[in-house]
Amino acid sequence: MAISAAKRARVYARDRFICQYCGNCPDLSELTIDHVISKISGGRNGDDNLKTCCRTCNITKGKRPIEWLRKHFSIASSKYAGLMSVQQWDALVNAGAEFGEIHRYVFWFERMEAGK
Repeated sequence: MAISAAKRARVYARDRFICQYCGNCPDLSELTIDHVISKISGGRNGDDNLKTCCRTCNITKGKRPIEWLRKHFSIASSKYAGLMSVQQWDALVNAGAEFGEIHRYVFWFERMEAGK
């Protein structure tokens, strides 16, 4: 079932028209609604599973879990940016490679919750 216009407007307003992952505030034409848990993975259209999201973050995350997106941003902001994907990172770590500590990306909504 599609997300109604009224629900979409309510989620956008709740999230202050800001991408809840990266914190960007694009124009309204670039805002989308993301299912934190994708519908294909059993996620529902309840407000607690919906986040305002910029088109770039939504396309990047796709149907993957939110923790995949966190890892993607963490790698992108590390010295390994552009050198490997999340899948390559995971494969190397699972094979025993050690990269040292990388910064754990904190989503915009987590920063806002921590500031409350």
